[in-house]
Amino acid sequence: MIKLRAKILMLKWRFLGNRFFLAKAKRKAIKKHKATGKHYTVYFINGKYRVMTRADLQREKHAGSFAWHVNATNMKRFSFFSTYTEPCILKQAN
Repeated sequence: MIKLRAKILMLKWRFLGNRFFLAKAKRKAIKKHKATGKHYTVYFINGKYRVMTRADLQREKHAGSFAWHVNATNMKRFSFFSTYTEPCILKQAN
């Protein structure tokens, strides 16, 4: 029972990560969006929150980090934040 509880807790932290780093990634996405005008999305990949655009996903796919069928539409369900779908947060950040 203790091993099961420890395993569940480990998987929870692996999936959720640390909320401080999620907030940091959101701020980074908003800052990059203001600087470049591109839409950035925050993903949790390999135990880290990563801020990426569609072009970044394509670059990672061609480099072999992701499978050939991965695209921004497929990864949308794994995103935690997007500057495209969160316009109210961008207005508050100004």
